[in-house]
Amino acid sequence: MKRHPARRIVRSALDLLYPPRCPLCGERSRSAHSACAGCEPRLNRLASDALIDLPWRVWVGRARSCFAHEDPVRRALWSLKYEGEIFALPFFARELERALGEIGAHDAVTCVPMQGLRVVGRGANAPALLARALARGCGMRFDPGLVVRVRSVERQVGQGRQERIENVRGAFAANAGRAKKIEGRSLLVVDDVMTTGATINECARALMKAGAGRVDAITVARAL
Repeated sequence: MKRHPARRIVRSALDLLYPPRCPLCGERSRSAHSACAGCEPRLNRLASDALIDLPWRVWVGRARSCFAHEDPVRRALWSLKYEGEIFALPFFARELERALGEIGAHDAVTCVPMQGLRVVGRGANAPALLARALARGCGMRFDPGLVVRVRSVERQVGQGRQERIENVRGAFAANAGRAKKIEGRSLLVVDDVMTTGATINECARALMKAGAGRVDAITVARAL
């Protein structure tokens, strides 16, 4: 189908006034939907599932991440989480959708719940934004309230592996008011970054204990 000449003129004018920017670094680019020539070669795309090695049972079925947690992805995620900059959100959502194609469809998409005060202190609730965008792109239901926090946890930035694992143990529970949306369902938990895998595993544990049929996980980045 050919575009109307007037639409091409309008698009050219908009591109002239508002040239496309790279979703990761913000520099001028040929497209706002993909990494620029400077960022693309630096992307460390991950092609295999994450190996979650914990000192207790792993409840996650499959865990996938799109990229290694390195710049420019790390910088763009930081801007999303702490500055509320959502420019890279569509790019990350498409990458999550691509990685999800290797896992398969799910009945619903949920996300790792953030602590209330931290949501206020941060620029954006990154897990919820990513999960919502992914669900919309895949035509799946987004249900952010399936998992709730039952206790506060210390900030994990700067903590070692064992500290991170112990810090989140028992911190989550399934939402008792949404039992019918959990029982027997195949669910996908979304987070921005996976470090040890302990956080998503605790979310998966809570959902599986509540009767979920399967729980997989997906993140934008993974610490290597």
